[in-house]
Amino acid sequence: MLVPTPPLRVPPCPRGQAPQRTRRSRRSQDLPPLVKTSVQDHSSVGRVPADPPPEWALAHARVVGERIRVARRDAGLSQVQLGERIGRDHKTVHRWEAAATAPGLIDLLLVADALDTPVAHLVDRPAAGPRG
Repeated sequence: MLVPTPPLRVPPCPRGQAPQRTRRSRRSQDLPPLVKTSVQDHSSVGRVPADPPPEWALAHARVVGERIRVARRDAGLSQVQLGERIGRDHKTVHRWEAAATAPGLIDLLLVADALDTPVAHLVDRPAAGPRG
């Protein structure tokens, strides 16, 4: 004969606080950590690492970073000061200059304006040497 168990009583949360979740949902436990399970993002199945960019693109990213650094120093600004002018963290400016990340178009426009230099000066590819 089965003995009925009393219902589990959960103490109420203090007023104004949401209950804390102690376990992750079963669905998120089964997925690898890089896969997004957001309900709001229907267009993306998951984050898949992109193929690495070609070596020439990485080399040019280093050139762009160096040009940002030179223009910033010529303007007499620190990374912190440039970051404040364009609304970015100084760590972001450092990552651009070290070519760890690439600035987006809006960021390049902001940097060029803050340093009073044309965007083309920051991003143009260096002139190729003589061929052959």
